[in-house]
Amino acid sequence: MPSENASIGKPIKKSFKKSLPVMSSNEQDAGDQTLLDGRL
Repeated sequence: MPSENASIGKPIKKSFKKSLPVMSSNEQDAGDQTLLDGRL
């Protein structure tokens, strides 16, 4: 059982790390959009 949990946890962490840059980029885009709206 412990070995199975370890093997399952590794891919989840990898996929989670890959999703982080996407989330941060989306947040940056949203922030830039609000700045543009504020200037208008």
